[in-house]
Amino acid sequence: ACGVIVELIKSKKMAGRAVLLAGPPGTGKTALALAIAQELGSKVPFCPMVGSEVYSTEIKKTEVLMENFRRAIGK
Repeated sequence: ACGVIVELIKSKKMAGRAVLLAGPPGTGKTALALAIAQELGSKVPFCPMVGSEVYSTEIKKTEVLMENFRRAIGK
């Protein structure tokens, strides 16, 4: 699966700029995302997010997303 996604991205045949991986815990979503990011090189940062972080009642969603984007670009 990783190879298929990487080839679609490299050949610019993939519409959009994101991949949504869905499934129950322990099925390899994070491992697959990490493999894709590593295969595409250092220009594609890997920054895992947990749904409970985004949907917390204590922190605004935008703050969580901005922090994750900052982490992804190394700032």
